[in-house]
Amino acid sequence: MYSIAYISRANETLTDYEIHEMLLSSERRNNLFGIKGILLFKDGNFLQVLEGDQNQIQELYDKICEDSRHSNIYEIFNTELRSPIFNEYNSKFNLITSSFELASLKMFLKRQKRYGAFNTSAEELEPFLGMNWLT
Repeated sequence: MYSIAYISRANETLTDYEIHEMLLSSERRNNLFGIKGILLFKDGNFLQVLEGDQNQIQELYDKICEDSRHSNIYEIFNTELRSPIFNEYNSKFNLITSSFELASLKMFLKRQKRYGAFNTSAEELEPFLGMNWLT
């Protein structure tokens, strides 16, 4: 199992409709290919975590890096996983589109950490999700 997480800045020329379509297309494609993870769009930025077969994830990430619909890609982590972060989170690739979904994700990750089912890569998401892992 392999995972890559990144944040990026959406191209300012993208319309809300184009962003919405891009999010839905990503969700459909990732679920079709068995890729787990999350995609969040907030305040003009994307946060995406991809989990799956290393070759498949790296190939997808390479395409993402060349996509002109976003820029300023900052890689949070690119690593092999001892155990997947999102394997049990809704058992699919998920769009995070509401504050309720974000709160649910935060609760899931805190619960995973509390029960020791968490690897250190997931902790690197803390600043991007606005979480306090110590509580």
